[in-house]
Amino acid sequence: GVLINNKEASAKKSSLKRPKSLPCDVYHISVKGQPYFVFVGLYENRPYEIFAGKNGVIDKKIKSGEIIKYRQKQYKVIFDDESELCPVTAFTTDEEDIVTRLISANLRNNIDMQLVVDQLRKAKGDMTTFAKSIAKALAKYIPDGTELEETCPECELRLIHEGGCIICRGCGHSRC
Repeated sequence: GVLINNKEASAKKSSLKRPKSLPCDVYHISVKGQPYFVFVGLYENRPYEIFAGKNGVIDKKIKSGEIIKYRQKQYKVIFDDESELCPVTAFTTDEEDIVTRLISANLRNNIDMQLVVDQLRKAKGDMTTFAKSIAKALAKYIPDGTELEETCPECELRLIHEGGCIICRGCGHSRC
């Protein structure tokens, strides 16, 4: 094993400590025809954590809010219109909770957003699956013009991200 002293371990843990409150972007997506919400908590203007669940209570006009940690493992969201969702996981299945926790762990540890999105897109199922819908929301945080490792199926040029979609600048092929 690798030996580290306790000061190094403590410093590493404290650098990952979540602030009590984070601004968030709110997305409204559809999963197999069912409405879902996605909250992307932002730390220093980059995605830090994500929560998602079946929507039946949040108005589609709501686009932002604040995720507040009020107890250990307990979060609430206060939206810009002063409405609130508490707890944030009230409309989330156990499986959806696991997926969002794993995504959040990656985001908190600065895993490349492109890699996170690519892995979610590789999930089995059609484009309406939960993971792929979250990938679509997170793709909005990948800078326009970022090249993918993947090539266009029509002209074999490198695909890029543009406006949250995957496009080919050569022939115009698009996956959005």
